[in-house]
Amino acid sequence: QDDLTDAVNWAIAQGIADPKRVGIYGMSYGGYAVLCGLTFTPDLFACGVDMFGPSSLVSHLANLPPTSLIGGSYGILALAVFPAMPKAR
Repeated sequence: QDDLTDAVNWAIAQGIADPKRVGIYGMSYGGYAVLCGLTFTPDLFACGVDMFGPSSLVSHLANLPPTSLIGGSYGILALAVFPAMPKAR
């Protein structure tokens, strides 16, 4: 999240962005970044649009079908977040 905040602050300092009119938009994980940006740095963004970003990564992973947790990055993340997760529901 710091990269987004740093980029906005840089653009404001360079005179590229109007600090009163900065918006944030994202889809999927980018949508999650929008929600985090609006939550953690509310004075930095005038508005934000989240397109189907998970509002909670924990509940998002907890509600994925078991087949989604078998491999790939979701599987690795699920093992890190839910080490005692049952193999099947």
